[in-house]
Amino acid sequence: MINAPGYTRDMLLLAVQLAHEKDLKTLLASVLQTLLVDVRMQKGPDNEVEAITLIRHVARLHSHELTH
Repeated sequence: MINAPGYTRDMLLLAVQLAHEKDLKTLLASVLQTLLVDVRMQKGPDNEVEAITLIRHVARLHSHELTH
C-alpha cells in the first residue's frame, strides 16, 4: 500500500491514524518510516522537528516490540 505511486502525505497521515486506532503496530511502523522519508525529502526547520518526532515514534514502537 505505501509503495503505491501517487501517495500523498495526507494519505500517509490517514494510514498512520487508522493503523494506530486498530493497533496494527507493524503497519504503523512501516507507514511512519515512509512518512519520515517524505519529510526528509523536504527542507526547513519545521520538517526537521517533524523528522525527529517521527524517529522517536518509530524507535518507541520498535522498543515496545522488543520488550513484549
